[in-house]
Amino acid sequence: MRKLQKAAAAGAMAIGLVGVGIGSASAGTPSPAPVPVTQQAPHVRQGATSVTVTGTVLRADGRTVQVRDRAGRVTVVQVNQRTTVTKRGRTARLSDLVAQDRVTVTAQRSAGVLTATRIVDTGR
Repeated sequence: MRKLQKAAAAGAMAIGLVGVGIGSASAGTPSPAPVPVTQQAPHVRQGATSVTVTGTVLRADGRTVQVRDRAGRVTVVQVNQRTTVTKRGRTARLSDLVAQDRVTVTAQRSAGVLTATRIVDTGR
């Protein structure tokens, strides 16, 4: 019985020392600085200057495309002569897009205005 008590005490002490070692190792490691979180609509993914909008076309005219995401938010994107449009894997015109087409629009944000660089029809 005495040997059992000594073994139990030695085991408890070993566990205690391991716990102290882990605690001191983690105490010496600096915690990473918290990263600020920004609120952004989930349908708009934004890089440095590039923005991607995914949803369905509400309207496409000669100057703009209106895209509604699944949450019902509408994003208006301007179109210019450098905007490329792809439908069914082929180059298309803006007028080929019709309401309810599913699209992914890649655009550049400048002074709060989105200008499309590429519009891809992803199907209905």
